[in-house]
Amino acid sequence: MSLQQLQSNLLFLGKDYEVVQIIYNDDKIKIFIRGKNIEIYIPKIIKKVDYKYLIWGKLKIWYREMCRDIIEEKLNNYCRILNVKYNNFRIKDQKTRWGSCSSKNNLNFNWRIIMAPEWVLDYIIVHELCHLIHFNHSKDFWNEVRKYIPNYEEAILWLKVNGYKLMSIN
Repeated sequence: MSLQQLQSNLLFLGKDYEVVQIIYNDDKIKIFIRGKNIEIYIPKIIKKVDYKYLIWGKLKIWYREMCRDIIEEKLNNYCRILNVKYNNFRIKDQKTRWGSCSSKNNLNFNWRIIMAPEWVLDYIIVHELCHLIHFNHSKDFWNEVRKYIPNYEEAILWLKVNGYKLMSIN
């Protein structure tokens, strides 16, 4: 999907939501999930020609905010379980990575992972947190990941099969 294409369906945590556009009397674009819909409230004052660009811009902001909120909650939970601490985390617009961990214990996550199923998101989070224990991809690292995400290989496969679709979203 690109700025030129606003799909009639959008992914969120691996689920397909129908986009419902509602024209209303306010001056801000608002986005909500209600049931099986992502409702986009569009101000009457926005010109028809411009609104797809404005909506997609707002959707990207919304996805990033939702991603940040959900990842923060999951990070806090998994940090307690793994008994690790990170310094900071960011939601980024990465083209080749789902996440990364720096030597300063800073974590980065691609905003597009919020479209993947929740169990894949959990794998990516645990993967990065396990780098706080083993800063490599050694056998010990993968054993650590397996302790918390026994089906991590399925998540890797899901990303190999479907990840390019998410990475193509700009």
